[in-house]
Amino acid sequence: MKTSKEIREEFKSIKLEYQNIKVDIKPGNYTCCLFLPNSDIAFANHMDDVVIETPFAITSIDDETIAVTGGTTSLISVISLSTNSVVRTIKTEETVCWGITYYDGFLYFVVEWKCIFALNLSNVNQKMLIYLNGKHYNSHCKSHLTSFCNRLCYTSNENADVLVLKINPDKESAEKVYQIYEPDVIKDQGQCIMDEDGHVYVVNTELRQVILVSAQACYTCSYDNCRKLLGKMMMGSYIRVLLIMTEKQNDLC
Repeated sequence: MKTSKEIREEFKSIKLEYQNIKVDIKPGNYTCCLFLPNSDIAFANHMDDVVIETPFAITSIDDETIAVTGGTTSLISVISLSTNSVVRTIKTEETVCWGITYYDGFLYFVVEWKCIFALNLSNVNQKMLIYLNGKHYNSHCKSHLTSFCNRLCYTSNENADVLVLKINPDKESAEKVYQIYEPDVIKDQGQCIMDEDGHVYVVNTELRQVILVSAQACYTCSYDNCRKLLGKMMMGSYIRVLLIMTEKQNDLC
């Protein structure tokens, strides 16, 4: 276990190195990418309706299966990687859904203008995720969601903050760890990811930057908890940054 001081010093020293990766993908609106357990890369092209309609966010359920939200639809599609086909379709009980992530038998997804919902894959029951020490957080369109073990991270392209939650053992409630608001640094957010120490990496799609938020933000919510990593980058560059962090997650959790 690292001390707060060690985590803080690590946060200050984090640097990202750009690694070129050649991927032959057609032009489109790529809203999410993910390193799969077999080291393949999955992309969500919001303009491509080949497998499902308007895919927005992806999460890995196991070595052979992913779940994808339709963004402008109210459907979650479970896709087999071996057959590249939809094996299960789940209709959300509310309006359209955006960001999605998986943790220990549950899918967590963002419902537009509502909140984060928890979906039990064993019985497909859907319930609004209860925040035990905070109010429900109204979501906006194109919101993103990620997880690392029992931590959830929520970002929205319409907000200038990052919300981190800790999932409770019942899987249907959570406690707010912190919510940091820094409009000068965090804005127009795209995909987010967390590392094993709880640091959050968020894509700023407008400025083409990656923003790093300290795991210690819950103790001292200040401008010092946010750092801009790298400068202006091409689209593929910041996709690669998030892929590096996702690959690290798969190895550890």
